[in-house]
Amino acid sequence: NGYSKFNNQVDEFGNLYFIEVTPGTNDHNVLKKMNSQGNIVWENNLTEGQFAIEWGLNAQFKLRNNFLYVCHSAYDTSIWVEDPKDPKQTESRDIYSIYLTKFDLSGNLIFNEKYKPIQNRSINIKKLQSFDVDNNSNIIMGGINRYFNSAFDPDSSIRIQNFLFKVDSAGIPQWEYEYTP
Repeated sequence: NGYSKFNNQVDEFGNLYFIEVTPGTNDHNVLKKMNSQGNIVWENNLTEGQFAIEWGLNAQFKLRNNFLYVCHSAYDTSIWVEDPKDPKQTESRDIYSIYLTKFDLSGNLIFNEKYKPIQNRSINIKKLQSFDVDNNSNIIMGGINRYFNSAFDPDSSIRIQNFLFKVDSAGIPQWEYEYTP
């Protein structure tokens, strides 16, 4: 059995859109549409990759301009990089990215995009804090980029940058602006 964890959305016809979460090691998150009589019309499984706990901490869900948007940060991948001073030395880097998924109101996937942090440090976390959709269906996201130390550069420090990030209605990045909090 699952539960609804995020803000439910209602369209002008009384249809309810919600995300049902079934707890587990990797949460199973299902976007559902329920009609005004309480019947499930469709559902889409949102779980991809290794969401684990990170998925539910900062997921955002919006109904705008007759589309549904689900946006969250999640573990993306680990990559191995070479030390620029000694290519025989490698280091693992964990990447946390923002995922943005857009559906029409019939449940058809329009796009599913992933946006990584713009810097390449030891651990890179792009953490969503908010997002909104304008009247032209452009998506503006805001949050924090965290860049952690690199073993190759012991003098490097943890950097935290706020960011604003805009993508167009097709999910194509337009610009990103970072600034110090």
